[in-house]
Amino acid sequence: MAAHAANISTWEDAVAAGREGALLETWVANEIAAANQLASTRSTLTFWRRSHGPEVDLVLERGDAVVAIEVKSGATVTSADLNGLRMLRADLGRDSGSASSVTWARQRRLSIAQS
Repeated sequence: MAAHAANISTWEDAVAAGREGALLETWVANEIAAANQLASTRSTLTFWRRSHGPEVDLVLERGDAVVAIEVKSGATVTSADLNGLRMLRADLGRDSGSASSVTWARQRRLSIAQS
């Protein structure tokens, strides 16, 4: 629906319009929200942002468990792209019970511990 509203019908249109990141992020969030509706125990879905700077695209919370997801559409993801995940983890004040993930168009895992 977001692509339709933006008059985008192909991925190439999205890239040309500079909207591929927003559309991929929207798609991932919608897929997770749909799956959450089917779960026997639902998570709270939010995002996280400091007043100026880093953000995390999607944060799922269920009890003490927190999963943070950053969505990237670019061909490369650098350690700097993970700053929001690192800062959220620091703000939570714990490592246990939290997980982080980067979802993007390439097949490579990055650790938020990398600097």
